[in-house]
Amino acid sequence: MSQRRYSMEDEIDRALNCRAAAAELPSAINEMTVAAWDALIAAGRAALRAAEEQEHDADVAAALMRNGVDALNANCQSIRAIAKAQFKRSNAVVAGQFESTPASAKAPEDILSRAVAVNAAWSHVPTPDTWEPIPALTRAAFAANIAEAETLVKTAVEKEKTASLAAAQRLEKAAELHDANVAWYAVAKNSFPAGSPERTMIEGTVTHHHQSEPGPQPPDVS
Repeated sequence: MSQRRYSMEDEIDRALNCRAAAAELPSAINEMTVAAWDALIAAGRAALRAAEEQEHDADVAAALMRNGVDALNANCQSIRAIAKAQFKRSNAVVAGQFESTPASAKAPEDILSRAVAVNAAWSHVPTPDTWEPIPALTRAAFAANIAEAETLVKTAVEKEKTASLAAAQRLEKAAELHDANVAWYAVAKNSFPAGSPERTMIEGTVTHHHQSEPGPQPPDVS
């Protein structure tokens, strides 16, 4: 079953309208006191805030990850080309090792695999620890770049999972608010005769969206 989707902002606004109407009535309708409305609205706001914060964190982590793996991929491209050219005549075995590494990669996981393959090929260079295909880029520095990129990818994946969970919880709370809004309006309106001050106030305060999915209606006492 697909998850119902409602705008949290809209449902909070409508819950505030229900709360305002409830505050004018002599007794609680549908067991929803003003305090109960306050708690439900606070939970909705908290879920909305958490979802927004987690989404922001996931976006930041994704951007950092993309920058990190792109830089690593660029180094892989340069190292592979330089090694093939440098060792083509002097050491065909080493040149072949770099030739066998992936020529390109796009997905973060594929870029990491490419970097690991380049690092393995690097071990066949006659002086692997001191060879610098790019100025200041030793094998140790390249290995550190791989480790950093792996951490960035792992963090981005974890942040995305957390954001997805928060988004699902926001939808769940929005649906909970929606159901409370719909049920309260249906019961409250029909608790008073048509034309009564209470019913007029309820109908004037609470938007009629609540009739979109009202569920079973209590009998009209008008």
